[in-house]
Amino acid sequence: MNLDSFEEEIESPIILSRGLSYYRGKNVVSLEMIEANHYKAFVAGTQLYEVTLTLDDDGEVEDIHCTCPYDWGEHCKHEVAVLYALRHQLNKEQHEMVERPKDVDLSSLLEKRSKVGMKRHKSHVILLYNALISSSSCSIYCISISKSGWSPYIISLIPL
Repeated sequence: MNLDSFEEEIESPIILSRGLSYYRGKNVVSLEMIEANHYKAFVAGTQLYEVTLTLDDDGEVEDIHCTCPYDWGEHCKHEVAVLYALRHQLNKEQHEMVERPKDVDLSSLLEKRSKVGMKRHKSHVILLYNALISSSSCSIYCISISKSGWSPYIISLIPL
């Protein structure tokens, strides 16, 4: 399946539609290139699910896996949402996916941010924070928290 035309390969129109809704609804809360052609994303659903994805040099999806329990078909809505997000990100000329620096500590970054801003969006921020802090390799290293609130749509990673 090619990233540019993956919709043709997704057998279930329902999964395709739900994945597009998750993508448009900004449920893909992180997307990171962990090494060349290898990506990891977190998608907010009933829980925070991790999706891993490997592409070859021609944009063919070699492997994709989600931690959700869906087993009624080859692909779940979380995987489809990540496919949309990754295609969008790779097609944006002005941004590049970058590898997360190994010395970035998500815990200390989040603790420095406005706790007031985090409380406004407590359910999603705390879920995301706890999931990432408990993982051995965090997928997000920059979260935007401003006076207007927390932005859960973190596709363009910003090196610090």
